[in-house]
Amino acid sequence: MKDAWTMVYETANALHVPREQVLVSSTGVIGQYLPMEIVLNGIHDLSTKLSVDGNKDAAEAIMTTDIFPKECALRFSIGSSVISVGRNG
Repeated sequence: MKDAWTMVYETANALHVPREQVLVSSTGVIGQYLPMEIVLNGIHDLSTKLSVDGNKDAAEAIMTTDIFPKECALRFSIGSSVISVGRNG
């Protein structure tokens, strides 16, 4: 849990967003500790490379046992605002 909270705090700081807007998730072996020095360096490095056109790079970066990248996008309305999460193509 300490490592998960560290990832939340570091990601929030790197992206300049409230901690409440950061969610940690993972795939792989349950309970196996991640190399935190590498994870934290990755958070800071990747936070400078975010772009509206980075969806394909992100989909490829999180591939584990997948044989092709997977993407999904959702668009919905809340009141008069249209919200988009993710991006296809």
